Amino acid sequence: MKQLEELNFSPAARIHVHETGMTFELLDEKFRENTGMVYAWVHEDEIMYIGKAGKGIRKRLTEHRGGMSARHGSGTGFRNRNLILDIGGTINVWGRVCNKGSVTYTDVLGNEVTKTVTMEAEEEDQLMGLLQPKWNSAGMAKHKKA
Repeated sequence: MKQLEELNFSPAARIHVHETGMTFELLDEKFRENTGMVYAWVHEDEIMYIGKAGKGIRKRLTEHRGGMSARHGSGTGFRNRNLILDIGGTINVWGRVCNKGSVTYTDVLGNEVTKTVTMEAEEEDQLMGLLQPKWNSAGMAKHKKA
């Protein structure tokens, strides 16, 4: 996926969804890290979904698996499972580690605090606007192309 490569994405995982659950294969250990990331679900070179992963893609995939579970799933999880099943059950996941910055502020006790923040929410929003993935429902109304 040339467009994702130009945005510093690389193959992260593969998801296979079947009627009774979900399995995934992590392709690169850097996506196991506990740091802010964004990811794209890709099927046959089409970007289907953009998401954020505040604690890494591996952790986020585990959350998706729970959401798609027949026993403990959610409405959005069932929707995503059915979308993946409808296209053949397999999705390639591309990911990138998000940009980081430091913020220094004074807390309520008057202490100066410096924290490192990752930009996954901002990057997710920008990528949804740029790539227009058809499976994203949240936030897409403000990104409709004219």
